Amino acid sequence: MKKVKGIVKLKELGLPTPRTIFIKDLKSQLNEVNNFLLDKDYVMIRSDREGQSTHCPRNLKCLSREAKDFIKELNNNNYVAILQEYVPLNNHYSGNVLVLDNSFIIEAVRGGPTSKLNRDGLMNEHLRIEREGGVSFRHGEQLIPEKEIKMIINRVKNLPKYNIYEFSRGPDWFYFWQVREDPTSRLLD
Repeated sequence: MKKVKGIVKLKELGLPTPRTIFIKDLKSQLNEVNNFLLDKDYVMIRSDREGQSTHCPRNLKCLSREAKDFIKELNNNNYVAILQEYVPLNNHYSGNVLVLDNSFIIEAVRGGPTSKLNRDGLMNEHLRIEREGGVSFRHGEQLIPEKEIKMIINRVKNLPKYNIYEFSRGPDWFYFWQVREDPTSRLLD
């Protein structure tokens, strides 16, 4: 299950992620889910299933009172539910940063989630940043402020190369959603 493994890896790498629990069986994890939902109006629910890591069902702004029904439905269809704190992405941006040997490539889309970029191919900004810090290529609108580009790069510059790190600019900081290896990215160096 690529999403679950990617989220676990993000945590191991020390990247900020929304509070998350994985639910394989709602019935046996009911207390954990109830505690998570306590005092929350909304949550995000994503899903993952062995052999299917894309186009899995999700509700990125789920009313807490409806969460258990959706989780139960996911579990009944052999999905692991990924229950996360709701992070409003309005008027911010989401994107991918690819860590290469000599540079970084950032692709970003206004708002969120990154599925607009990854599933639908929408992109507002494309950047290539050299390891020394200079932007060597920019295409599209300037969506990410220079200061925040540096913050993103500083977060990932010492992490494993040839990986794509999905991120979003939330109301108070950057959140990382997923990491995945990209074996073809070596050709971009």
